[in-house]
Amino acid sequence: LDAAKHDLERTQGRLSEVLAEHGECGQCAANEFASQLRVLEAKLEQAAEELQSKSRLCEESAEALKDEQQRSASLTRECDVLKTELEQMTHRSHENSTAAQLKHDLEREIAARKELEDSLDEHAAAQTTSAED
Repeated sequence: LDAAKHDLERTQGRLSEVLAEHGECGQCAANEFASQLRVLEAKLEQAAEELQSKSRLCEESAEALKDEQQRSASLTRECDVLKTELEQMTHRSHENSTAAQLKHDLEREIAARKELEDSLDEHAAAQTTSAED
């Protein structure tokens, strides 16, 4: 863009030289050429403004992308923490289930022993009664 502006300025300078050399005979053509140069200059300025606008949009998009990447990284870390917590909870749940099963087994064992003890007591009492008779 700067190079194009520099070329435009050189062309305008050359136009001034041509006018100085050829006088009024080239004035009409020079005026038309100058008019075309002004149109080109306006187009260059418009292109420069569009380029700056697109550059700003690119910068804004890059910032938005960076923000999204940071949010994504943050969510990934949160998911990792939640996954670890879930694994720990699953392990504790398994331990609790195992403990509950052991408690149930122990309660059954105690009940069976109590029945056996009661049965032995009844048997001993029956033998004692038989022996006394």
